[in-house]
Amino acid sequence: MSTVLYAAVLVAGGYAGLAGLGDTRPVPFVGGLAALVLLDVAEHRRYPVRTPRGPAVLLLAVRFGLFAMVAAADGAGLSRVLFLLLPFTAYFAFGRLAALSLGLACVGLVVVTFQVTEPRWYDDVEPVSDLLMFAVGLVLTIAMASVAVEEQRSRARLEQSHAQLRAYADRVTELSATAERNRVARDIHDGLGHHLTAIAVLLEKA
Repeated sequence: MSTVLYAAVLVAGGYAGLAGLGDTRPVPFVGGLAALVLLDVAEHRRYPVRTPRGPAVLLLAVRFGLFAMVAAADGAGLSRVLFLLLPFTAYFAFGRLAALSLGLACVGLVVVTFQVTEPRWYDDVEPVSDLLMFAVGLVLTIAMASVAVEEQRSRARLEQSHAQLRAYADRVTELSATAERNRVARDIHDGLGHHLTAIAVLLEKA
């Protein structure tokens, strides 16, 4: 999801800068996006399954700073969708409640930004529409995170079940081998022992 948003923001901001539709500052804009990509790659390599809570808090703070930098340098105004990634990543590390709280904080941040830049933004249909689209994107993002987390849990339960089945299979194999050894020992004791006794008796008679 993050890669798609990074690409969309890069295309929109680059087009706005080249077409002169906004005040896009290319160095912090492209540099911030590149830093976000490197941060994601480093996190996935360091924590391939789940990021621990301590590093997750630090990474959220770093991402917030990079998102703010990219948004300030973006002339297209699309970069605020990057803030949807904050509750998305928070869901994996802290759960649903933290993701919802962070999502509401992001909505509040968008409202405050509109209020600072355009005091009567609520009288204009464009910022109101942007806010509504951001809220819809937030709902979809949290829903996607919920599905992804549930899939991870199901996969972990499935792997645990496979491990238990392998352990049971090894145990059954071990018990089968023990039972076979015991059967052979009984056969030797009952058959060979009887013959040896008979031979001993015959030798004694002879």
